[in-house]
Amino acid sequence: MCIIDRTLSGMAISLFSVAAIPVLTQIYPDRSGMIVSAMHGFLYSSFFIGPVVGNLLYIVGGHFLPFLFLGLFQVVLILLAAIMTPHYCPDSDEIDTKKSTSRLEFYGFVCKPTVIAMTLPLLTVGVVSGMNNANLSIYIKETFMLDESNNAYLFGAYGITFTFLAPVIGSISDNGFASIPMVISTALFPFTQPGFIFIKSLIIFIIDYCWQSVFSGTISSVSLLYFVKEAERHECQNPKLMASILISCIRTSSRGIGASIFGGILPELLTIQTTWWVLFGISTVFALITLLVMKKQDYYKKLYYSKTT
Repeated sequence: MCIIDRTLSGMAISLFSVAAIPVLTQIYPDRSGMIVSAMHGFLYSSFFIGPVVGNLLYIVGGHFLPFLFLGLFQVVLILLAAIMTPHYCPDSDEIDTKKSTSRLEFYGFVCKPTVIAMTLPLLTVGVVSGMNNANLSIYIKETFMLDESNNAYLFGAYGITFTFLAPVIGSISDNGFASIPMVISTALFPFTQPGFIFIKSLIIFIIDYCWQSVFSGTISSVSLLYFVKEAERHECQNPKLMASILISCIRTSSRGIGASIFGGILPELLTIQTTWWVLFGISTVFALITLLVMKKQDYYKKLYYSKTT
């Protein structure tokens, strides 16, 4: 049942990610940066809301009550989404055209060298997130002698950090300065993971983890803006949909890779510390490739993703 539940959860997250971003960006075309940042902010807020609510429900009703509450709550959200989501029904000619061109167009867009290079930081963020979800709580428990209830405070700090930072990142992106947070986050994100190995103070560990939240959230939020602009540059029919599908594919697949390979297989074959070093090397190479491509594309000098599209 757990495997079925996690499979359905992954499918739901992927479908929602693909559907929600294009709908919202079509409604608010000049606030794409704020929309994407807000969505990631709400996602990160679950890191500190979920453990608190789940723990209270567990105390009241045991293992059954949290799952019952979550299931009923999701049913209510589905009904609200069905009522509130704007309805769009293309005509038959538009449907036929999209069927014949969208798949080839997507594959052609993904194979562009610039697009591939810009996906590397997002891929790294997903792998790191999946790895941390798999074994970071165990490492914290062994290193700092914390029980599982105290681990919730660490993930809470991780979530709170970007939740409050999300509007700032969104505002910066919408005002044409997407390259600044993207370059900084891409360059510094690889160095947050090996810091876990040397840190023996819980406070400093939390600070390092919060910085990782800032960089990973920024990359996840700003990446969509670059992909939209790349899709527009290659004259794709629906740039926002194309970009959101690509991000959803990368995010879900990379988290699966991070949880299974870097969070399960490699720590068993090596150690968790060695696995962090391996991931640090890969993420550093990916970051250098992305930064070099950004420099070649003149992204440093441009106020990239300005409102004048």
